[in-house]
Amino acid sequence: MPTVHMKVSHSPSLADDQPRRLYALDWLKMLAVLGVFFIHSGCMFDLLYQPGSPQRQTVALAPRGVAGEGLASGGMYFFDFLPLWGMALFFLLSGAGTCFALRHRTSRQFLSERVGRLFLPLIAGCLVIAPFQAYFEALSNARFAGSLIQFYPFFLTHLRPVWSPQWVGSVTHHLWFLADLWVFSLLTLPVCLCLRRTAGQRLISHLARWCERPGGLLVLFVPLALIQVALRAAFPGYQNWADVGCWLTCYLYGYILFSDSRFVEAIRRQGRLTLCLGMGGFLACVVLWGAGFLGSWTTAPDYSAGCLFFQVLSAWNLWCWLLAILALALTSLTAKNALLSYGSIASFPFYLLHLPVLVVVASALLPWRLPIVAAFVCISACAFLLTLALTDLLFLRLSATRKALGRVARLSRVREKTARHAIQMALLELFHRAVPLERRKPRPGWLTDVGSEDDRSWNC
Repeated sequence: MPTVHMKVSHSPSLADDQPRRLYALDWLKMLAVLGVFFIHSGCMFDLLYQPGSPQRQTVALAPRGVAGEGLASGGMYFFDFLPLWGMALFFLLSGAGTCFALRHRTSRQFLSERVGRLFLPLIAGCLVIAPFQAYFEALSNARFAGSLIQFYPFFLTHLRPVWSPQWVGSVTHHLWFLADLWVFSLLTLPVCLCLRRTAGQRLISHLARWCERPGGLLVLFVPLALIQVALRAAFPGYQNWADVGCWLTCYLYGYILFSDSRFVEAIRRQGRLTLCLGMGGFLACVVLWGAGFLGSWTTAPDYSAGCLFFQVLSAWNLWCWLLAILALALTSLTAKNALLSYGSIASFPFYLLHLPVLVVVASALLPWRLPIVAAFVCISACAFLLTLALTDLLFLRLSATRKALGRVARLSRVREKTARHAIQMALLELFHRAVPLERRKPRPGWLTDVGSEDDRSWNC
């Protein structure tokens, strides 16, 4: 058989250069869900058996008033920074998934998929999960006495809609992420479609050439800094408009960074630089906190020069650590194994179930008044095992819940590929029977790549 030379075009698009799935993103999603689980485990000490607080807390393994003087109190900045950074990573990965999804779907197909994967689980969670969790919170804090059935009218009558993303978080609890991601998907779809056109591709190409320079990716922190400077003082607090603006920007960054392979290579090359800069920025915040400058800037931000500098520094830390963790994952977490195969499917239902399970377990264990470390370990271990068991039983083994999460659609695509392969084999068998052996001159390369590993999509 003669040798066939195929001309391969070298396009900077990830779809052409690297058709294989980026397992690093799957690892990051799975690890990010675990991180959120442990953060919420720490939240139980403020959420349950405590007087109601007018301010929503993020995480506090110790009361804020106990924080000591000096550098030791700077550790509280880490607990406040970690949820903001973790959710920014979630939205960045979601933007990358949007980039991969739009390569193989029309806008209508994409919106239909978003309805099934985000909107319907959000509605179901608001009707079932959120009231169930709020019931145990109200019981532990002596705000309600009665059965779960009696609590539903109480829950609905005490809803006070406010034009603020914080209200969405207070009602839906951890499901606010689905609400924000659903809105982001709708708002940014026209922008994403424009970036897929010729003019948009030119813009991305120019940005990629800039980011290929040493430290070029750091310029993308400027929009994040402007959002923090403009909105943080006017809208303080977690999940307020300043955070939403940063997360929306990270969502768009996820789409852009994974639309061109030059961004991915730049992230790999600049990983050590961003890690060092992120560590430097974080230590600067710790020193400022220990010196007593950051207390009022975090609890009551304003437009003073010092506070604005702190907001810029916070945006710098956010972006540097995002790039650092992406670089680490893209260089180290590149293999697929059984744990990743299971975790990539189980991550989403695990996220849906983990917080109500944590609330139930913590409401049972906290009255024992164990030492805080022992209580944290017991709550985390028991809730993790119970959530994992419920995830496997309810979402991965029952066909109805698999269909709700779109798993049947995934299985149908696998079956479609298998059926197409079977048809090709049947045609090949007919060819063998109809044409004598001496007359066979198959076209070079025909059916030689059926089922090759390179046919795997980047669907995230």
